[in-house]
Amino acid sequence: DVVIPSVVDGLPVTEIGSGKTYSDFAGQRNCNIFGGDATVRSITIPKGVRLLLANAFFGVTVFEPLRIPSTVKEIGDSCFYTFQGSVVFSEGDLTAIGANAFHGLHFPGVLKLPYGLKTIGMSAFYGVHTTGVILPETVETIYDSAFYQWDGRKRIIYLPSSVKYVGFRAFSRTEVYTPLGKEDTKSFDPEWCDGAVYGVRESEVTLKNGEETQILRGIAFSLPQPQKEGFTFLGWKDEEGNFVTNCYIPNRSAVLTAAFEEKSAQDGRTAGSAAVLEANRTYGFYLFDHRYLYVRPEFSESCKVLVSATDVAFVEVYRQRGSEIEVLRQGEEHEYVFGDLFLIKGEDLQAGTTVNVSIIRLSE
Repeated sequence: DVVIPSVVDGLPVTEIGSGKTYSDFAGQRNCNIFGGDATVRSITIPKGVRLLLANAFFGVTVFEPLRIPSTVKEIGDSCFYTFQGSVVFSEGDLTAIGANAFHGLHFPGVLKLPYGLKTIGMSAFYGVHTTGVILPETVETIYDSAFYQWDGRKRIIYLPSSVKYVGFRAFSRTEVYTPLGKEDTKSFDPEWCDGAVYGVRESEVTLKNGEETQILRGIAFSLPQPQKEGFTFLGWKDEEGNFVTNCYIPNRSAVLTAAFEEKSAQDGRTAGSAAVLEANRTYGFYLFDHRYLYVRPEFSESCKVLVSATDVAFVEVYRQRGSEIEVLRQGEEHEYVFGDLFLIKGEDLQAGTTVNVSIIRLSE
């Protein structure tokens, strides 16, 4: 564990990082707080830090979520570029995020940026992995390619009425919803997005979970995930029984009902409750964002198998043997040994996403 001190030599720590680069035989490199690549279990940033300088956590791998304290006012260029791990924002003083600061990072679920943020730099969230983004009603300037998506996955963006300028292709390949009218975007770059839904209005959303009822009011919602003893939460369904997106912008009054799946000894939600599949049959499962589905074949003999997960883009298949997990290529045969588990995982998945899984037995 790395705990950054709040005081050094009697002076408060208000900045983290050097903002410098260094050069070696491979060319110019960014210099993080460790001086190079590093893997740690956790990093604690103390309250009182005001600036996270350029490259501070560039290339660092952290296994536990790193929380940015409420006192941080600015995050520098490339601060978390190629960072492996999750980052959690705190509501507080943050006003500016630099260029490439969170380039390509994973934010499971909906990324909701803190109130008070005003400026988002060029490519700050380029290629970010998330199902949706809700920007606060304080953002004014968003520079080129800030939320550009290159992989074609569906991401929903809420753009508030406070925005005064958006740069070139800041929201390419995303679905943008905004209370602004088209006339209000004349100051934006002509190619700021591929298309937007203008004039979205405040809505009242009623959430029904059994006998419990909750009413939400606003424009964009990161819907809660209620817990129920003995069940797994699947998502929220609208009046017609369809799952709604994790980042929900209804533009109307709506009533949503919580959907659950009963837990069982073979529901596939944990390694200990792996779903047992008959060979050469196809099974349908709900697949959750950034969470494994565990399956195993019913037979015990060692043999060659094909493991297929279809009807979902951007899904990967893994084999777990003991404590080792390796990624498998779909469409290729692989060795099965009794005790192996096959894991299915998708990224940036909306609620209600289903996957068809089959294990094809080839030979002993």
